[in-house]
Amino acid sequence: MELMAKVNWVNRHAAVILTALLLLAICTIAHVIALAKMDIVNRQFPIMNARTEHSMALIDFSNNHWWFAGGFAFLFIGSLLFLELRNAPRWSILLAFLLLAVPCVVYLMVCSYIANKFTFLAFNFHAS
Repeated sequence: MELMAKVNWVNRHAAVILTALLLLAICTIAHVIALAKMDIVNRQFPIMNARTEHSMALIDFSNNHWWFAGGFAFLFIGSLLFLELRNAPRWSILLAFLLLAVPCVVYLMVCSYIANKFTFLAFNFHAS
């Protein structure tokens, strides 16, 4: 198999799965950063609106129920792998990717909202 044939094979069969893995990895990193930000401020941001409270509740839910995210990741990668192994049409693979990527992108937006919230860090220095 020549080099271009190998490159075309990888582009055809592995690009969508690697993109899905990259999206899931970015969501995991954003989740960890949002949890760290919530712990730094003791879950009390200067502006506590409904969006902040709902976002923190969703992040806490996904942190406490990690099996739910693991099951979704298994479904996401498994369905793409199944479609690739069955040589499904390209449009069906991309449609499945887009439909399964929507919850990841929404969760990424939630985590980014919390991670980018403005905080006041008050440092009390007392001279002894």
